[in-house]
Amino acid sequence: MTALRRWRRTASATALAVLLGTLVVLAYQHDGKPFTEVELNDGGVWVTNRDQGLVARLNPQIKELDLGVEAASANFDIFQRATSLYVDDTSSERSVKPVDVAKAALQDPTGLPTGAVVANGGSTFAVVDKVSGKAWVRSAARLRGFSAKTAQPDLEGALTAAVGTDGRAYVLGRDGEITPVTLDEAGNAVAGDRIDLGGKLGTDPDMVALTVVGDTPVLFDRNSLELRRPGAKPVVVEAADPSEVELQQPSGASDDLYLATAEGLERTPVDGGGLSRISRGQVAGAPAAPVQLTATGCVYAAWADPQSPHNYLRDCADDSFDDTSPVPGMQAGAHLQFRVNRDVVVLNDAITGDSWLVQDPGKAKIDNWPAVDPQNQNKSKLKETTDEIPDQENRPPEPQDDDLGARPGRSTVLPVVALNDHDPTATSSASPRPSTSADPSSRSRSSAAAPSSRSPSRRTPPACRPSATTSPTAG
Repeated sequence: MTALRRWRRTASATALAVLLGTLVVLAYQHDGKPFTEVELNDGGVWVTNRDQGLVARLNPQIKELDLGVEAASANFDIFQRATSLYVDDTSSERSVKPVDVAKAALQDPTGLPTGAVVANGGSTFAVVDKVSGKAWVRSAARLRGFSAKTAQPDLEGALTAAVGTDGRAYVLGRDGEITPVTLDEAGNAVAGDRIDLGGKLGTDPDMVALTVVGDTPVLFDRNSLELRRPGAKPVVVEAADPSEVELQQPSGASDDLYLATAEGLERTPVDGGGLSRISRGQVAGAPAAPVQLTATGCVYAAWADPQSPHNYLRDCADDSFDDTSPVPGMQAGAHLQFRVNRDVVVLNDAITGDSWLVQDPGKAKIDNWPAVDPQNQNKSKLKETTDEIPDQENRPPEPQDDDLGARPGRSTVLPVVALNDHDPTATSSASPRPSTSADPSSRSRSSAAAPSSRSPSRRTPPACRPSATTSPTAG
């Protein structure tokens, strides 16, 4: 029986070990249950104020700017997507500067060739050196540390570029051909088949406008006034000033493309066809690049014409959501840009910083820039610190006999200096009176400013009271 019980115990232990080992192996090899990664959304949209050199986050919920960052440049724009923000410094010190939103501070800039064209969409950046014609496509992560002097170009002979909302870049060559570029898993640029948009375009990127609707690139040639789309005949855009023709911002897939002139908003099928005017009333001002939100079926347009009651338009697939009421409080000469983050759209005068919540009834104007100016915040902190110092006459302390006591058996600190000094701008010191070693008060003086380890008397004898001398400080 003893041998049988021993065998059973051994068999049970062996079976348990095998079972546990099997479970460990299965747990190691199993990929786990997939889950949806939740992306935090603060609902904010970033806007600019070039006059003050600031970038600020507009919070639509509270209808205020709630965070400001110094752009450290007089000429700049921004790229934003979800919680990512970049300052596009277009000054002579050309660069792209990531912003640490949590710290409201710029991070180390990525230097670029002077006058370089930069496009951003998704998490992809496209950079074109307009002098050499070299082009690079990088992920946002790999843009840090990028140097045009040492990096091999992904393409040459480039004129400008645009990036779709899906992160695919479209590099336009000086020969009129477009090269789609995607990034592989390692972040390397992979060029696709070239798309011919017909004809040489020269070397000045300011003479062309390029956008993307879904995966279809669209070009406007300011020299010939032609709107060009793949596989379609060019269409001439009638505009008094070709420099004020604005193609829509890159959007998701749609059947239609929108463009704005100083006179109104035009629509045309992406796959080819003529233009049709959809705006109502007359305007005469520089337009913002229209925005098409394919998720909501609405397109937004605005013109820098403060006097016109038709300076704004929201045209939606559902006519009940259309809005033609004007933008209030617009200044003459406004440089209007739609700022979009997720599905929130804000109209921004990039020069003055005036911003409007165009998706809300009334289009509230937001302009509380002093509240988020870091310079003003620093001054406020300095003032608060200064106000903590009382405005009192600087006078010496008035030494008086103190009546101090302590409980037997407890350590007690005797504040012999502080009691007679009511002036925070002066300091006092205590100096003991000469005494002999037999003077019982000598122990009390040596411990007057520190906890006593002995049990003092109920009342401090007169000989323990130090005399006070005053040493005023400056100020």
